[in-house]
Amino acid sequence: MAALRSALVLALVVLAASVWPAEAQPVAVVAHRDVPASNLSLRQLRSIFMGTKSRWPDGALVQVIVRTPGTREREVMLDRLVRMNEGRFRQYWLGLVARGDASRGQLKTGTSASATWRLLQQLPGSITLMAVPDVPSGAHVVRVDGRKPGEHGYALR
Repeated sequence: MAALRSALVLALVVLAASVWPAEAQPVAVVAHRDVPASNLSLRQLRSIFMGTKSRWPDGALVQVIVRTPGTREREVMLDRLVRMNEGRFRQYWLGLVARGDASRGQLKTGTSASATWRLLQQLPGSITLMAVPDVPSGAHVVRVDGRKPGEHGYALR
């Protein structure tokens, strides 16, 4: 029953995404199937994408997958999560790595939706942002502040 409910919610989200202008489309938080999180606050997501949260509660390494510059997912990540422009974000992560505060393994780049999905499936502990129409059926979509993409008050759009 829960699987059917999830499938229906995802179908409604995908349908709704087709009527939103691209700049207003929500972006889903998608995690590896073994990530022990079904809901994260916007603040927790920010710490994940800023590299300050490096482990999941079960001890697994957090692997952040970001999309390439110029993509909707990247724009939402920069604007809504890390609150930086592209240059500042790059400098920030280079600084983390240079100081030894982050490992190179914690930040990966997905060059396309399909490449991002493949990386997500291969990397235990991974998390990413995906345009709602690109979210595959059965993906582990994480709620943000208790809401899924398309629900009233969803933060990542």
